[in-house]
Amino acid sequence: MKKTLVMFAAAFALAILALPASAQEATGGYKIGVVDMQKVMAEYDKREAKYSELEKEVATLQAPIDALSAKITQMKADYDKRAAEPNADRLALTQFEGQIRAEHANYEAKLRESQIKIDELERKVLTEVLADIQAALKEIGEQQNYHLILNGREGSGSAVVYHSTSIDLTSQLLTKLNGTR
Repeated sequence: MKKTLVMFAAAFALAILALPASAQEATGGYKIGVVDMQKVMAEYDKREAKYSELEKEVATLQAPIDALSAKITQMKADYDKRAAEPNADRLALTQFEGQIRAEHANYEAKLRESQIKIDELERKVLTEVLADIQAALKEIGEQQNYHLILNGREGSGSAVVYHSTSIDLTSQLLTKLNGTR
């Protein structure tokens, strides 16, 4: 009885698995594509240009922070020099130490503010780039009647363990995004 039940379950499972295959044959088959998104992100010209602009903005934001850092370093050196003097004015040193702490607090606030701005700018760039890629993928998918386009790179860290190069749309997508090279 148990053996009959196992055989029935196996036959039922095979019948269910055969249904999608017969539906696929009736419609002419599913068209599946794969895109290596890591490669697309690395080779998309607009992403590269946007990140170059972002690096310039980071440099602009970093300049006043570097100046504050240099000022604090100089203030600490001056403090150490004054503190080493035998007749150092302890009250003046305490006040100077307070100024150093205030400058350091200012430095940390500017650093946090800059990092928030940089993160926001990077998020905008990434959102714009991903929207471009998604729109291009949608266009390719619709024009060429793809049923499914997977994000994947063969090997570890991807749901796609293997795919034929004939279904790899990465080059086609990059050509669409970057224009003809």
